[in-house]
Amino acid sequence: MQARFDARLDAIAGAGRVARQSLGADLSHQPTPRSIAAAEVKLGELNQHVVRSVRRALNRARVADARGNTRRCEKELARAERALRPVSTR
Repeated sequence: MQARFDARLDAIAGAGRVARQSLGADLSHQPTPRSIAAAEVKLGELNQHVVRSVRRALNRARVADARGNTRRCEKELARAERALRPVSTR
């Protein structure tokens, strides 16, 4: 599931505007999903509240999964997916 969210962030990043490359990128450091999301927020491509909501939902899903609570895990994953949908499809 994490891979689906990472892919969605990559798609948002690929479709949006371009920003200057960071020093880390100049040093061949690979971006993390968190750093990509932060850059997209700075560019205005993602809303910081959406990023925070998705991150919290994924964390709750991980906790539920670790406790064996499949129903709660799936509920939180669905919440995260809804938050990442483009506004036009909500």
